[in-house]
Amino acid sequence: MFLACYLLIDVHNIFQQQEMSGKGVLEHTLKEILVVLKPISNDWLARFQIINEIRGVVGSLESLKGASATVEPFGSFLTNLFTRRGDLDISIEINNGLLVPSSGKLRKLIVLRDLMKTMRERGGWNKFQFVPSARIPVLKVESNIRNIICDISVDNLRGQMKCKIVRWICEIDPRFRDMILLVKEWAKVHNINDSKAGTLSSYSLTLLVIFHFQTCQPPIFPPLKDIFPGNVSDYLTGLRADTERHIAETCAENIFKFKSDRQRAVNQSSLSELYISFFAKFSDIRSWASEFMICPHTGQWENRKGNRKWLHETSEILIEDPLARSENSAGGVKIGQLIRISEAFESTRDRFMSANLKPSSILDMLVQQQTFQSVDPRHNASGYQPSRPQRQTTDLSSILDILVRQQIFQSVEPRHNTGGYQPSHPQWQTTEDLYLRNAWSIGGNYQPSQPHAGQMDTQVQSLLQDKILQSLYCDSTTAGPCVPTYHDQASKCEDQDLGDGTCYGLSRIK
Repeated sequence: MFLACYLLIDVHNIFQQQEMSGKGVLEHTLKEILVVLKPISNDWLARFQIINEIRGVVGSLESLKGASATVEPFGSFLTNLFTRRGDLDISIEINNGLLVPSSGKLRKLIVLRDLMKTMRERGGWNKFQFVPSARIPVLKVESNIRNIICDISVDNLRGQMKCKIVRWICEIDPRFRDMILLVKEWAKVHNINDSKAGTLSSYSLTLLVIFHFQTCQPPIFPPLKDIFPGNVSDYLTGLRADTERHIAETCAENIFKFKSDRQRAVNQSSLSELYISFFAKFSDIRSWASEFMICPHTGQWENRKGNRKWLHETSEILIEDPLARSENSAGGVKIGQLIRISEAFESTRDRFMSANLKPSSILDMLVQQQTFQSVDPRHNASGYQPSRPQRQTTDLSSILDILVRQQIFQSVEPRHNTGGYQPSHPQWQTTEDLYLRNAWSIGGNYQPSQPHAGQMDTQVQSLLQDKILQSLYCDSTTAGPCVPTYHDQASKCEDQDLGDGTCYGLSRIK
């Protein structure tokens, strides 16, 4: 209680400073940063191309001869929390019939070594780094396609399911995705986003933002035990379709219940207010890390010494994984790195308290050099203007044919869809994307009042992300309607079910 009161006082003091310096400056700056960070159509396309290339390599592996394997993306790509320069996480799922994949570590090592050998022979890949000693063996490799780093593992269904839950949590409040992108960029600036170097992983940073949303006033997120109460690993047995369906339905029901609670106080904080209070909340992390733990499962600060489960935990900081509660997601942080992490939070908080808050005075502590040059036109020879973002143009029909089958193509491409919106050219407005996305999802006939051709990043993101990406996780061999998404409990996928054993939903009901 004392810790919570202390943090509230600290945040209040910062907001008083912000009122004096004009808090609108930071809000505007953050939005400009997000324009640069958020992926556009070519970023999605590049990653789909990489996925298809890996599928081709996996299909030729001697170690998988006679076996059936799929290549399934997860991580920030699945959660839609990746930036334009973000990595790509891939899991090679070896078919175990209808059961949850259960390859032993030895087989995983054999497959990854074979994959590395074949990739070297084929070309198009660089900077191989095989990490066989990790709890989950991983092959890190850089693709020649835009130099995107790929982390490839085998039978990492647990990682996939955890990412799906985070993805569903994102839909509770749109500010969450923005916060994650901004915090990850900030952490890279301060060199504290590298678990191998003893700092925080991207997952740990995500948990910090979740916890921040749980402990701000009023809370934006519920305790995660109210969304999914168990450990994901405990459910990864038996039939895979049943496992995924149970997890999906549990999360769907609980998130729907939370969002439908009309008695719940709504947090009206701006993005900049949430951003500032995030750094204030964790700025003194070094002093309380030995006594308190961060527990997104309960949504509260917990006393480490009073928790029997963590009584013998010696880690410098404890961020409990709410989906694998026996694990500390920050267990690799050492004392020297904890000091660096704490100093990064503290120095950022102090800069925000400055009475002279200008974009030029804060950009260097919030974004990497590449992002800085794009956000601030004075440092960009190409003349990029963030107030009128320049978006790459891509005709949707020119890329869909290499990503999806014809039936899905007809559902995604409006010119081949007789059920609704039919522009002669891609016509999208950045200010009306949300309305268009809603109209599309209910089969509406939205027509932008002032069409602007060529702004395709939002179209690709909304349609490919919501339809194609989810279709990667639908078992085409299993009959039955797909699980309804939590924002529409009454729907049973109806038009999403294509009638040939495929769907766009989260999973299938037998």
